[in-house]
Amino acid sequence: MSGHSKWHSIKHQKAATDAKRGQAFTRLTNNISAAAKQGGGDIEMNFRLRLAVETARAANMPKDNIERAIKRGTGELAGVTIEEFTMEAFAPGGAGLLISIITDNRNRALSDIRLILSKGGGTVAGQGAVSHMFEQRGVLRASTDLTDQLEEQIIDSGALDYSADDGILTIETDRTDLKKVKDALEEDGLKFETADLEFVPTTTAAIPDGKRDSLIGLMERLEDNDDVASVATNAEL
Repeated sequence: MSGHSKWHSIKHQKAATDAKRGQAFTRLTNNISAAAKQGGGDIEMNFRLRLAVETARAANMPKDNIERAIKRGTGELAGVTIEEFTMEAFAPGGAGLLISIITDNRNRALSDIRLILSKGGGTVAGQGAVSHMFEQRGVLRASTDLTDQLEEQIIDSGALDYSADDGILTIETDRTDLKKVKDALEEDGLKFETADLEFVPTTTAAIPDGKRDSLIGLMERLEDNDDVASVATNAEL
């Protein structure tokens, strides 16, 4: 299994018992705001926003918070500007990192992330040095076992790939087919905890045994930053 999938499996299991509710709400708020800025505030017309709101509701985010996050993204709240961009970096051991950022303060985010990378043995990479090793795909995750029947349903849905690890099913789609595959499998009774566009590695990098813990620790510290939406790696974990 790729580092991308393994890392998100580690995160998925950790999130089930993560007590940092305030931080989780900050990230959910940022995701909603970014989606609303990109595609507008109508949930029915903006699939990315619908996914972000569904995730927030599943985390018991209050309705008022969700509505405020949408207005923050559409510009209805004065004095707030949301930016979304990606930083490229190399981790300890040489693997690539793509750090997706959603922030209302670009300078703060850049400064904080550079500091985390420096302390964690990582280095900032030039534009294109890492991104060429990834492609964006739709990714869905569910806590379920992979049965023969479910496998057939996944194949029939038009998914590109799928894997199961420690009770977590991961399904990958073409970036334009995420809605189609999600809707088809939900009609078959499958319930997803997460569904979003993610960067998936097209090439992977072996990590020396002594660097694995450093890499995971760095990725965890990056994702603990409120401005970081997600971190992808091409490391073989």
